[in-house]
Amino acid sequence: RTSGSPGLQDSARVRLNADGLMNVWNNGAGRKTVKEELDLICKCHGVSGSCSVKICWRKMKTFRAIGTTLKNRFDGASLVKMDKRKKRLKRLSRLQKRPTKKDLVYLQESPDFCEHNLEFGSLGTRGRQCNKTSYGLDGCRLMCCGRGHR
Repeated sequence: RTSGSPGLQDSARVRLNADGLMNVWNNGAGRKTVKEELDLICKCHGVSGSCSVKICWRKMKTFRAIGTTLKNRFDGASLVKMDKRKKRLKRLSRLQKRPTKKDLVYLQESPDFCEHNLEFGSLGTRGRQCNKTSYGLDGCRLMCCGRGHR
């Protein structure tokens, strides 16, 4: 089996439902991203600096570089639904652009964790302490959900 080939997680059994189809799609997008992120490196060999033999190979970029590319694709992921008749994913409307093989897809919007919602196990963020100097998850910009902070 080659390193870029679909694995057990892409087996036919997994593709029977919408979640399985989404996972297979996103696994493929991930493999395509890794393949695209390969750098071509060449080295010359020969007498007195001549390049009589040139050897080239592909080298994978750093985990961080690939992760950054995938994070950018995650931020622009496409909302899709399952076409039960054809057993495949499709865009929600014809106005939406078709996801390419490099795009990540998702099946439902994330819940609003700013608001109290026990169904999703969220107590909301109202009244929580935030870090005024942080741009992370603990920062006031994100945690206060645009309500302002004291």
